[in-house]
Amino acid sequence: MRTTLSAAVQAREIPCRVPGCTNTWTQSPRQVLEALQRGDREPPRRMCDRCHGLYQGMEDLELECSRPGCGGKVVIGRFQQLVRKVQGRSTPRSLLCEACRSEAQGLEPRQIPCRVPGCDNTWTWKPVEQIVSPDGRPPQRMCDRCYREYRASEHRELQCKVPGCDGTLPYSKYEQLADRRAGRKPPARMCRTCAETLRGLQDREVRCSTSGCDGTWVWTRFSQLVALRQGKGTKPPRRRCPACREELQSLEDREVRCRIHACPGTWTYRAHHQLADRRRGRKPPKRLCPECLERLGSLEERHIPCRHEACDRTWVLTPFEQLLFEHLGREVPERLCERCDTFLRTHPTTEVPCTGCGGPILWTSEAQLMTELGRWVRPQLCADCKAKAVRTSPAS
Repeated sequence: MRTTLSAAVQAREIPCRVPGCTNTWTQSPRQVLEALQRGDREPPRRMCDRCHGLYQGMEDLELECSRPGCGGKVVIGRFQQLVRKVQGRSTPRSLLCEACRSEAQGLEPRQIPCRVPGCDNTWTWKPVEQIVSPDGRPPQRMCDRCYREYRASEHRELQCKVPGCDGTLPYSKYEQLADRRAGRKPPARMCRTCAETLRGLQDREVRCSTSGCDGTWVWTRFSQLVALRQGKGTKPPRRRCPACREELQSLEDREVRCRIHACPGTWTYRAHHQLADRRRGRKPPKRLCPECLERLGSLEERHIPCRHEACDRTWVLTPFEQLLFEHLGREVPERLCERCDTFLRTHPTTEVPCTGCGGPILWTSEAQLMTELGRWVRPQLCADCKAKAVRTSPAS
């Protein structure tokens, strides 16, 4: 059985000639043989069926020259339109007529600084772009490196800078790129809600927290906003005025002797307490040292009998007095109870008339107290009358 040459040749799939098209067209075995007979080893350049159909439905397009003020025309052929359609590209923005193209060929490309602050690179302003510029000035563009980074990055959300706020705000790709080029960290900004709240607030004058000072300090709008976001409300915090803060920096804590002179200990007079005492015009206070305070807390009141034997009451020896006597090395003194002491202070020495001669009898406070306690009796005779009574008594 004999096989013909045409039967041995296979059909071939040839890529479409239109750049960007992935389709093919079929070269039949007969067409392959005819090409071989002509000596054409390479297949012809043709369009696929789809591109050919699109091409047949197109017409040459005539457009105005892109250069401002130029009345020239630019013709875009059907094949150029087809290539752009297949590649998904739109009509170019800069189309020049023949005269403008000739003029552009006489211009040199210019290197323009990148629009991103902090970048030292440049981008190329082509002659065609220079020709179509309406004002002769180059546009603001990025260099290739910045543009690649810009395309590769994504928009981000930044945390609101107000402490206590969980809001966010947009951080664009361009802002990120500009901050990287300038060596800056992401900016601290407020979210929209905090910004609107801040506009409704006003700085406030607040009274100084130092006792006795009539100065003020400024509670700023931002500090008020932070307090609101942290749930602290609208009540201002306790702070010192600028004058008190400055004076406080010049003061230092001081060690002051214990108020019990026999004690060698000291207590710390804090700088802010010194400032408050100055503002109120007070002298440094007298206080116990920490050791004495600890000892004082371990003592309790003691009830001591009144020094009058006839009195059955007591007086109170306070813990401080016990501490003082310990440091002084003294014994517990003898004192009157409150009743006896009050009686002596309210009953001064007085004179009572003698029942015998009517003369004055000196009645001391102590004698009145003894009478009150039932140990003595109220005097009735003066010394002379008592002596006379003794002389005239039958016993004498």
